[in-house]
Amino acid sequence: MNYLIMNHIGFDNMERKMDKMMDSLLGYLPLFYMEIFNPKELRDELPRNYMVIINSKYYENQPISVMADKLSISRSHMTSHIDQLVKDGLLKKVPDNKDRRIIRIVTTPKGRAVRDKYLEIFEKHIEEKLDLLSPEELEELYKSIDTIQNVVTKFLSAKI
Repeated sequence: MNYLIMNHIGFDNMERKMDKMMDSLLGYLPLFYMEIFNPKELRDELPRNYMVIINSKYYENQPISVMADKLSISRSHMTSHIDQLVKDGLLKKVPDNKDRRIIRIVTTPKGRAVRDKYLEIFEKHIEEKLDLLSPEELEELYKSIDTIQNVVTKFLSAKI
């Protein structure tokens, strides 16, 4: 831990804050994830990993390895997930124009329809959840998400 931070805040106080942060990260973030990203209407549609892959339009036409890395799914698991989604007609594999060893993943029209349905249900679900918050709580949530995004970006750029 950074010595200057420990001196400034006080080691005991910092240790208590770290303990509380760890308890919150381990206890509440999974609950937050489940409440926000697991609407009841979608639980029987597709396994969660499949939904994550189909909704990854940001990685459309990317190699399997890039998708696996960005989604933190092992390459072997990603390959088996992709194979099942191809079998189900939701994705297709397309050879790279320049390097035949590279396989790119493209969403099929059926896959886009599933993604659109998921996003519609998901958006309604999020709106219902956020309606429970006051304007002040909503603003605080936006700021917290922005902070988490900045921290994650810093973590990813550090590559420790």
